[in-house]
Amino acid sequence: MIPSTSMKYVNTSKDETLRQYLTRQNVDIDSLLSIESDFYSDTKLFTRFLDSTLITPISEYNTNSETLDKIKGSLDQNLPYSHVINTLIRHLLDEKIYNVLAFGYSYRSDKYYVNSEVHNPNVSFNVNQLKSHLWETLYRKIPIHKYLRLVLTTNCFIRLETGNYAQIFGSIGANLNRETLGNDKIFMKSKVLYREESYYKFILPNCVDNLMLKLTKSRTSLKRKKFRNLKLVCQEILENHAKCPYSEIFKSLVSDPFPVGEGNFFELSTPLALIIRFVSVILGKVFPLKLWGSTRNRSLIFHKVVEYIRLGKNEYLQIHAILSGIKTTDILWINNVSSGKVKSNSLQHNEKSKTHLIQLLSWFFNEYIPNLVGCFWYVTESSKGVTSELLYYPQKIWRKMSVPWFENYKRNYLRKSYNCFVHDPNNNQRHTGKEYFHGKPRLIPKQHDFRLLCIPVKSDIRKYNSYLYNYIYPLRALLRKKVHEKSSEYKHPCCYSTSDVIMNLQGFIKRLNLNNEGKKLYVVKFDMKQCYDMLNKRQIINTIDKLFEFQGSRGEYKYFIREFGKARSTTSKFRNTFYEIKDKLNINKFDIYETKEKLTVDNASEPVLVDRCITKVFSGSEIYNIIYDQVFHSTLVLKNDNNSEEYCFERQRGLFQGFPLSGTLCDITYNDLVQTYFNFLKKESSILLRLADDFLVISTDRDQCEQVNILIQEGFDASHGAFVNTEKTVTINLDINSQSIVQFVGLQFNPSTLEIIRSNISKIPISQVHLRNSKSLFSYLTLYYQRNLNEFNFDFETESACCILDNIESVLQAVLDSFCTNIKAVSKTDGNFEQDQSLLFLLNLLVVTLDNDLELTSLEVDIANIFEFCLKSKLKNFPFLQGVIDLAISFIKTEKL
Repeated sequence: MIPSTSMKYVNTSKDETLRQYLTRQNVDIDSLLSIESDFYSDTKLFTRFLDSTLITPISEYNTNSETLDKIKGSLDQNLPYSHVINTLIRHLLDEKIYNVLAFGYSYRSDKYYVNSEVHNPNVSFNVNQLKSHLWETLYRKIPIHKYLRLVLTTNCFIRLETGNYAQIFGSIGANLNRETLGNDKIFMKSKVLYREESYYKFILPNCVDNLMLKLTKSRTSLKRKKFRNLKLVCQEILENHAKCPYSEIFKSLVSDPFPVGEGNFFELSTPLALIIRFVSVILGKVFPLKLWGSTRNRSLIFHKVVEYIRLGKNEYLQIHAILSGIKTTDILWINNVSSGKVKSNSLQHNEKSKTHLIQLLSWFFNEYIPNLVGCFWYVTESSKGVTSELLYYPQKIWRKMSVPWFENYKRNYLRKSYNCFVHDPNNNQRHTGKEYFHGKPRLIPKQHDFRLLCIPVKSDIRKYNSYLYNYIYPLRALLRKKVHEKSSEYKHPCCYSTSDVIMNLQGFIKRLNLNNEGKKLYVVKFDMKQCYDMLNKRQIINTIDKLFEFQGSRGEYKYFIREFGKARSTTSKFRNTFYEIKDKLNINKFDIYETKEKLTVDNASEPVLVDRCITKVFSGSEIYNIIYDQVFHSTLVLKNDNNSEEYCFERQRGLFQGFPLSGTLCDITYNDLVQTYFNFLKKESSILLRLADDFLVISTDRDQCEQVNILIQEGFDASHGAFVNTEKTVTINLDINSQSIVQFVGLQFNPSTLEIIRSNISKIPISQVHLRNSKSLFSYLTLYYQRNLNEFNFDFETESACCILDNIESVLQAVLDSFCTNIKAVSKTDGNFEQDQSLLFLLNLLVVTLDNDLELTSLEVDIANIFEFCLKSKLKNFPFLQGVIDLAISFIKTEKL
């Protein structure tokens, strides 16, 4: 009934083994293997090398024969092989070619001097591999130009003993295939967020020339006759703007909600439909039809405005999606025509017209719409757990909500800093990293409260990002590794995601099934009040000292942190970074090509790795100083009441949430809290799970849960700065008011059935990059589906078949909802869209469901029924896909197309 799990999307990456590649290059493999090599005589090893090494082409860079001949002319097969590799690296540096082989390399001196050398301050494991006897043997036994073509025009992945692949030369995955778009071609929704109130008269420039400058981005356009028609349009826009009754329109559409202080903060926000209506009315009154050229063009653009307003926080529109369907020949001012129809023009003229339209749309979406919305609403993200949802508060309402709350917060938690080095012009500590623990406030509304974030001040974004990558990210990885090393000493597991919660909970359930089957479970769930605000600063530092176990001088301790990239396949972008961390005792075990430990990424069993040739060295003193500076020297910059001067405030206690190490430091402190207060829980009968500031205790021993309940009611001592939110504490089977189901970090746990289900799956965040074509959309949704299924870690030992099927259905429903939301738009903009792609996508979801570590063949019939039901119910309103749906259902039922 069910298609074979081997049926997956066709791999279009054109992976081939090194043997297959050389055969295509007319290299006689048999002759190659028959030659007794002076460098390597083990034919079996060389054969394995040819058959296990993967080669893919680099489509972005084609080395022509002339270039190869030039390099070849500088080489001789009698030269040392290391000289050959250095010559190739020099070529990559000279031509500024982004290639894994040259990672970390630069010229030791001016490259134009004869004695200049390529130099890498860090050991390159990629180059070391390429200099091995196997590769040298290949170089000696095939023509030089074929070897050069191999290294310079392909991606190469060698297989490690762990089963992983490591890239040693070539471009990084598929990232260079992606179209690079400038800021004028990407319209970020984030431009609307967090804007302070402004006067509506300043939404548009104050004169015609300034408006024309915005629309054309060229001062010469002000004097050119070509834009005289645009000048007339701009005059009309400003006249309409001056006459437009903005405030009256706003008041007529947006009524004042109930008084601030009554109800919850979420209900004070304006519905999205009213935002769209207001913007539509204003656009109709301010912008004349002649700006857009035709009612059809205007309708298409206004439709994209609605789409833009509906975007989530990190989503964006791309210019190609807006230009689709717009006729530049209808826009008279672009074509320098006063009236009538535009005659067909040259390709060059059409391209210029398109450029002018892009400049107009760039200003319209990147400046005007954000200015208009931000003038009347404060737009912010939500803390409700839906990452893409935004809230729109009328500016007056936002002030009434936020100002009193923040003044109270400032009194309770902050004090003015009189020695903030950032604002001291004479300080000598600038650009040491301390300036990045200096931020501005951002309030995120909760139901009856706010969450304060401190957003680091980034005066130079490149320097800030460099500081993150060179110091903070490696240090954070080191801290987490130290916690992991300590976890074997902990009685309770450390969780960093819902997947960790599920895995540990299932392990506990298996122990119960093995030892205590049928026993009643008792549960206590609680969380902390304002966890960041209440932490004890000194305890954070003490916990770090305890974690590292420094003995003697901190400066004597050295940690070496090497950066690697990882991806799901040979064609995926290396999106994820991981670090290999060593100290002076095991620095010789740094090489990933020698590691025996299996590495995974995004649930892919055999990820691809790449050495980025970046090694950072931290002393114990440096680690301590960076952490100490964030804990004790971080400041919040605020303006005084008349906004004329800035002051810095430091914390009386706690951490500023928003700085890059805050979450990790909070996590480490809570780990110490758990080990300090909850060691009385017996591992055989109890488990304590913590994710951030949410705690869950489950036990078969009622007395132990009673002891936990008493402990959290009485509270912890002040040493950690942790205070339980007793009003939200939940117990099960401890008293008559107990609940039967516990909700924990988006999961539901039933103590009676010992089953875990996802309590809700929110709207899948879809950015415009996933909507460029159907392939991008389907690939993203398939990956999302697979990740969420894997997160459940289906296990018949801990879950019933009914529970497993319910979880499969909930994820499938979410994916199909997103499919329905986006397929119409994609099918219109994707010129290569075919219905067969939808069929393959739907069937591939079924394949992914069954291609799981858990053997689900016993549920084939039930899974097929779920797919049939979901396809019929979700896709019934898509007649153009009806044939696809029928084929998919037919295939599911009969395994026949």
